[in-house]
Amino acid sequence: MNCFLKIKIAAALVFFAGAMSAQTAHKDLRLADKAYEEKKFSAAELGYRKALEKDNSTKGNYNLGNTTYRQEQYDEAIKHYQAA
Repeated sequence: MNCFLKIKIAAALVFFAGAMSAQTAHKDLRLADKAYEEKKFSAAELGYRKALEKDNSTKGNYNLGNTTYRQEQYDEAIKHYQAA
């Protein structure tokens, strides 16, 4: 196998792994959003934290800020708002 083909395969694998991680993080965000809408703030917090482990996004940090704020964890909420 020539060197160029090996590089192309490695790049494709890296791209595929990144895309799968982003999709999984998006799914976690949607599930956390649903829990938040149902006022299940502890479950929403766990879901947002799980999503942020996979993809540290602005939306995830902002929503986690909202969730921790609703649980009266104000200092924690400020940290997430600033990270957003």
